[in-house]
Formats: sequence, structure tokens, C-alpha cells
Amino acid sequence: VCKAKTPARLARAIRFVAISDTHTRHRFLQLPHGADVLVHCGDFTMPEVYPAAHHEALRQLCDFFAHAARTCGFRCCIFVPGNHDKFVLGLGPRVVQEHLDKHVPCEARLLVDAGIWLRARGSECGGVALWGSPMSRANSKSSPNDAFQTSYEKEHEVPQGVLDIPREGKLDILVTHGPPASSDARGCKSLDAVLDNHEIPQPRIHVFGHTHEGAGEVKARSSGRCIAVNATSIDLSFCASQPPILFDVPFGERDEAPHQLEVVSF
Repeated sequence: VCKAKTPARLARAIRFVAISDTHTRHRFLQLPHGADVLVHCGDFTMPEVYPAAHHEALRQLCDFFAHAARTCGFRCCIFVPGNHDKFVLGLGPRVVQEHLDKHVPCEARLLVDAGIWLRARGSECGGVALWGSPMSRANSKSSPNDAFQTSYEKEHEVPQGVLDIPREGKLDILVTHGPPASSDARGCKSLDAVLDNHEIPQPRIHVFGHTHEGAGEVKARSSGRCIAVNATSIDLSFCASQPPILFDVPFGERDEAPHQLEVVSF
């Protein structure tokens, strides 16, 4: 469902809408019209709903992004999978990306420890750098919903290849499935170690989901300039009660809106 009324956009900015943990309730969300980028921070599905039906979960994701692009005008859709999204592991990231390319009528990207650069097409004013990782902390030692999760016993460690953010350049938005421990007691201490590492670019905004109790919370990190945002969309009763998070990120010095987006991987 698309909602028409939105706040006025900041000048020279790319408008983002963030959602997370929809757990098949995506059709009940009210998405704003006229934003540029839709970001889903993971847990799109539930194994209980699509047990081993990986292709059905992928079809639902493609249909949702396609509907959002057609009815709400999104120019880019980004998906960072969560611990429930085993279909990404079952099918493989390459297959998921091929289906997104084929079935979504706008730029659509699966980000599994990868980054993209968003800019107004043909513009020389720069852009917005975004990095996505599906990492989250395991809820327990025995939970079967453990896709992309750090080991419960080794929560202080960052697995090799995870959050391997380039040390040069800038990072405007970090998208992970799980929160850092500094934002939520059930978050990753290893993620805090990355955010406190000043040898890599520090994001302006860190958006995540995973912990339903913290849905909608916005906090400033005690160190640095980063704002932490919990974009979880459903509550503990699995009702889609939390509205999407909307934010504008300035992208340059020219007074132009990104009517077309150029999306480049890095």
C-alpha cells in the first residue's frame, strides 16, 4: 500500500525509506510515495511460512519490490537478508540477484557484505555511499533461524569477510540486519568494534532491525556522529504496527533532485 503524504524533502538529498523484519507481513505496510530508495534490513520471510520453499520466498520478494517501484515510485530497492532468510543461502546470492534484475522494474540489489554508490545520473555533485551486511547476533544456541549469524560463543569476533568495508572513501549509510550492542542489549558487540574502528569510514546513519522490541527507536551513538535507527516493522505480536522510517541524505552541492539514480557497486 502506498501512502501519498510525506514531509518536504531536503534540498540536494536522496530520500530513503527503511523497513525490516516484515516476516511476510509486507503487504500490510503503508509505504510513502515519492522516495528514491527502499531499504529492507532483512527477515523478509519466515521458515514456518515457506518451509524449504526458497523459490516462493524469492518470488514474494520480487513481487513486493516490483509493486513498490510501480505504485510508490522507488528508483532503487535494496535487500540485506536476515537470520530468517535462509532462501538466500539455499538459492545462492547470484540466483537471487538474477531474479531481482529480471522481475523488478527498477534497480534492485541484494547486499551481502557489499557496497553501492548512489548518485543523480549525469551529476558531478557526488553521491551517497551505502554498505550492507546481513550479520546479527544469535538469539540462542539452539535457534534454527541462524542464517548469516555470528557464533553465539564468539559474539566478540567478526567473521572473515563480514563488514569488510573499504578503508578509503566515505560511508554515509550502514545497513545491517542486527543492531550493535550499544543500541540494544541483544545486539552484536563485534559490530560495535567495527563502528568504533576509526581506520574505516564511519557512517552517518546505521539502520537495522532484528529486535522487535526496539522498533522505531532512534539513538545517537555515544562516540562519533552516527545515528542508530531500528527500522523493524512489526511488533512482538507480529502485527505491522510500526510505520516505515523515512530519512533524507544530502548528496552534493548542486541544487538538483535525483530524478534518475545511477547505482554503482564498490
